[in-house]
Amino acid sequence: MMSYEQRLLVACRTGLEGVLYYSAPEDAANPAFFYDFDANGAGSRIFPTGITGMISGLGRGYIFGQKQVHELSGFDVSTGALLSTPISETYGAYNPACVVDMDGVIAFLGQRRLMPITLQISPTDASVAPFLGEGFDAPIRAWLETHDDADAQADAYLKWDSAKKILKLGAVVNGALETYVYDADARAFAHLERRNLGSSSMFLGKSYFGDRDNGQIFEDDYGRTNAGTTITPRWATGRMEYEKGRVELQLKSIEFEGYMMQGQEFTLRLYLDGSS
Repeated sequence: MMSYEQRLLVACRTGLEGVLYYSAPEDAANPAFFYDFDANGAGSRIFPTGITGMISGLGRGYIFGQKQVHELSGFDVSTGALLSTPISETYGAYNPACVVDMDGVIAFLGQRRLMPITLQISPTDASVAPFLGEGFDAPIRAWLETHDDADAQADAYLKWDSAKKILKLGAVVNGALETYVYDADARAFAHLERRNLGSSSMFLGKSYFGDRDNGQIFEDDYGRTNAGTTITPRWATGRMEYEKGRVELQLKSIEFEGYMMQGQEFTLRLYLDGSS
């Protein structure tokens, strides 16, 4: 789901993967109307090939299917219907993780292609129209052609590192996930990486990935093809008050934020009156 023009858009309901639902202005005061999906207030639109992802930003929104890309163009002022303009009826995104915002440029991975959606100003008028960067993936076209079928690409992904200006793209080849890197500063693709990646995320400006087999988290450095450096999580608690009299020290509570990892060990350090 995503926000678009102060509306909520929801897609990929089980069994209704081609239906895009959108809230109406009155749903802000009556949210139950929208979440019921059938009551008054919820609008819907059917996309013929099913929806695989969507993204919004910089006043624009895009809807992706396996073989389609649509640009959202607002809502009809009289009917309230969601309006869109097709950009492609040939290419689309493998899954929701295969759509990414590269600092204002939307890119997607699917149908054995990696393409950005670029905006251009028409020479005849001042309108801005989006188009696909057909030649962007030319240097890795041979690797893209080795991808498994679209229905086997549930683990495929795109990840943009805004600090390092690096785009990572992963796709399944012969049942295994392989990763390519695009360096935006150098405007070139780096070498192919093979790692058993199970998850990938950005946190505080750094890229991390989780190994599918051993369950460990690693810092995802550029150009690294091995397992990398294991990340040891560190948490800090606030000061805990204790009695200085003849009573035993009792631990009141420890709180954590985020996700636990399998087999995690915890060490508690006590500092009493400045001692270690």
